[in-house]
Amino acid sequence: MDGNPFQTLADELPDTEVAGPGYGQRELLAIGQLFRPDMPDGDLINLYFLVQDWHTGLDSAIYAEAFGRIEDLLLARMSGGVPEPVDARDWPGFEPEAHADAMEAVCAGQLSDWQLLEMYNLSSSERSNEDDEETGRRWQAVMDLSRCQILRRIKLARSRVLPEQGKGLETETVAPTDVASAEPKPDFELISLRNALKVAEEAFHPDMSPEKLVDLFVLVKSCGGPDVEVFNEIEDAVTASLMARMEAGEPDPEPGRQVPGFDPDEERKALKAVIKGRLPHANLLMLYRIALVYGRGDRAGKWLAIADLCRAQIIRRVAPPPLYAYGAPDRLERERSRLTLRVLAHDHPAGAFGSLKPGAGGAA
Repeated sequence: MDGNPFQTLADELPDTEVAGPGYGQRELLAIGQLFRPDMPDGDLINLYFLVQDWHTGLDSAIYAEAFGRIEDLLLARMSGGVPEPVDARDWPGFEPEAHADAMEAVCAGQLSDWQLLEMYNLSSSERSNEDDEETGRRWQAVMDLSRCQILRRIKLARSRVLPEQGKGLETETVAPTDVASAEPKPDFELISLRNALKVAEEAFHPDMSPEKLVDLFVLVKSCGGPDVEVFNEIEDAVTASLMARMEAGEPDPEPGRQVPGFDPDEERKALKAVIKGRLPHANLLMLYRIALVYGRGDRAGKWLAIADLCRAQIIRRVAPPPLYAYGAPDRLERERSRLTLRVLAHDHPAGAFGSLKPGAGGAA
């Protein structure tokens, strides 16, 4: 699309033989080839985003039926198949300057499944504000958080049916001496440090996906420490690899600058820092770890949202999508085309639109 900024989205799609001419037929054929009831969660959101963009952005009703099928499947996964009440589709609406209210609404976790999808759609449009970079970044944060919550709701609904945690690994069993004082038994088996180390060492390799590398970073940081020196080597290797890949993907915004830590009651300050997008790589990783820890406390809602935003930003720095800069010529049209080609090719690299486990059929 570099040669012709007015080239249409349809022109970027692969040539496909379609019975009879007609507007949107190639797109509809592509949707039919891609959509399946068992497609990975991340890919389903990608396809939802793409078809919604065609349906509303191109102002064409020919995609309505396909969009409805995709939306229904996504809502069914989020709710575990339990239909939402009719009033769950009431939409208050948010003006472009109301990004703070939108962020509060998502952080509160009170949006219905349908409202959360609408927020995802709204923020995906508002984030491309080419007149105000700061506003665009704030809506990007709303979109990142909305996507994380969509995936979390799907996983939560699925976990109620398919609890799979801890299967097949050696476990540690602690027999309490005082039955009355024993803690409630968890609904999963505890994995030993030895097995956690084994998993980390076997999983780590230079070409692992950014999402898995971030997960591994959290694992080794959680298991390591001054009293667990056995993790030092793998912890150092994983951290160095993640830092190097962040630097290769996007230069450190402010190298050498040290940002002080955040106390548990400074969630608003931390949220502002991560939305601004200027934290040095090391400080972004530090804030991610802090947010995960504070997310277990009394202020869990905001800190878990901060953790989600940090994760999305880390992955984006490792593999920034092309033409991500605000104000790029014809940016929206190019991004639609880029996403279209990735979906059609089943190519889902890291970033806001990537699968967590490419080729494995898992959730992003």
